[in-house]
Amino acid sequence: CKVTGTGASTRVEADNAGTGTLITWNAGRLDGGAAAKTLQVIAKVDGAAGAGSGYTNKAELVGFTLPSAGLTDTPARRGDRAVGGEAAVRLDEASIDKSVDKPSVPVGETVRYTITTTLPAHANFYDVTFKDQLPIGVTYAGNHAVSFTGWTANPTVGEPSVSGRDLTWTLPQDIALHTQTRTITVSFDAVVTSGVTAAKPLNNATFTWNQVKGNNGTQKSKTDDAEGTLLNHRLDAVKK
Repeated sequence: CKVTGTGASTRVEADNAGTGTLITWNAGRLDGGAAAKTLQVIAKVDGAAGAGSGYTNKAELVGFTLPSAGLTDTPARRGDRAVGGEAAVRLDEASIDKSVDKPSVPVGETVRYTITTTLPAHANFYDVTFKDQLPIGVTYAGNHAVSFTGWTANPTVGEPSVSGRDLTWTLPQDIALHTQTRTITVSFDAVVTSGVTAAKPLNNATFTWNQVKGNNGTQKSKTDDAEGTLLNHRLDAVKK
């Protein structure tokens, strides 16, 4: 905490709500036209903060337009005044990109989907999952692969659990903050079957994390999709 100006003192304590730190600055008397007094606070975000967490800093200036007349004086007579302001900061969040290798395919063709998640530096990700929902009539065909960039030690990302059209990857460990941006890329094959119902099958993927470990009320997610076009398949009939 840095104070510039004369006749100023500060007191630092927990705020009444218990959710932050209260800094009280006794600036003394401020005369009209006098040199400005500045309170500069340098704060550091908690090292355990989850990606996407937001913090709001509030300031209030309280004073009087008349000097005190003694113990019997009242705030109403002195003309009490209060003005406030606030500033907010938010940690960066993850981003996700979903793509497919073939923009148009016939029934029976195999396509390869790729999910790339980018994690910003200096942010934690708790209780992480990847989810992918295949279009109706498109089935998971395996050939699962994972690659990483920017990691000192790669996290464990195994085969997805498959439930109907839903694929889920659950990371067994949290992703701790790092000094640089990192990526996780997951790819797999899927087959377009005759059960497909859309002319442009849409596949979407979601990366989900908690800002506070074990607290789903702080859950955040990023979603992207990939669209393909179903080609008309040929049906040959022989009449006898």
